Amino acid sequence: MLAITSVRRYGDWHLTLIGRWGIRAVALGIGALFALGYVSIWLNAAFGVAVVMALSMPGRRSGFGQVLGGMSYPLYLNAWVGAFAANFIAKRLDLPAAAHHALVCALAVLVAFVLWACVDRQILARRNGWYRPWAGQTAALSGYVLTGIGLIGGLWIFAP
Repeated sequence: MLAITSVRRYGDWHLTLIGRWGIRAVALGIGALFALGYVSIWLNAAFGVAVVMALSMPGRRSGFGQVLGGMSYPLYLNAWVGAFAANFIAKRLDLPAAAHHALVCALAVLVAFVLWACVDRQILARRNGWYRPWAGQTAALSGYVLTGIGLIGGLWIFAP
């Protein structure tokens, strides 16, 4: 939200030379703080915004960029899997905070890569052959109906 708001208010400042170097400096500075063991939700959020803005540059697509872009959604959805595994490992090895945080990041990225390679990339390669308008409408309607059932059932079961 911060990135969108700043671009709407100030234009494409992140595409200027000073903006690009500033964003890189922020990302590297926060990365250094992580390496020193400083971890907080505010630093995590600022680091995420800086990385996204640093990578949102127009230009020719590269294979590496496509992999990173493809991994972004599985990372968003499934970062908890890597964090869960890292917490399991860190508790048994008594890792310091910085190493624990690095392990969380590494395992989250690894899980996202595997899910992208095994699931998302395969679906994207075949989606045009699979999609039918009636199937999409049926899936959407089913989702709404099941969500409604869950809400009504949850309110009925857990109502005081």
